[in-house]
Amino acid sequence: MDFKLVFDGDLRPHQQIGLKEINQIRRELAPQIRAAWSYPPLSDVLHWKDEQRDAAQLTCRMTIDGVLFIPMISAKTSLFAEIDVLLLRAQAPGRLISNHGDIDNRLKTLLDALRVPSKDQVQKLKACNAFDDEPQYCLLEDDNLVTKLSVSTDRLLGEPHGSQRTLAVLSIRAKPSRVVWDNLGFT
Repeated sequence: MDFKLVFDGDLRPHQQIGLKEINQIRRELAPQIRAAWSYPPLSDVLHWKDEQRDAAQLTCRMTIDGVLFIPMISAKTSLFAEIDVLLLRAQAPGRLISNHGDIDNRLKTLLDALRVPSKDQVQKLKACNAFDDEPQYCLLEDDNLVTKLSVSTDRLLGEPHGSQRTLAVLSIRAKPSRVVWDNLGFT
């Protein structure tokens, strides 16, 4: 399964951003991830979002400290992800390190926003009312399910020099690590 996610905003380096801001990026990506469940092969496995009735049933549903998360890529469903990232910014192409932060720390921010937060992070986010009662849609159960990551950078045309805006286009490929009946559509 191949699809794209788009983030348009301030993608700051990991050391310059807080947990609430990372969760805000997660929430901005969530409607796109939720929409992907409307198309095959995800629409063929909507039961993955249900509570697990028996050990044979695949599920990606997980509850952490009372918050329901639905990660699309999950070890329980034997899926992993390959991600190609295009970062467009108001700076010269290929300028990977600048006074605004380096590329690897921006990627760390992005990967943290794509995955389910840890129990400690969920507790801290709950304390500041960062969740609503709806399921929290994420791309990844854990970022260790990313088996390939590539990055390209280019200039975001029309943006004033010095702008902090980043347009990130993520090309996602979901693939099975082990083929079973339920994830056959991902091959």
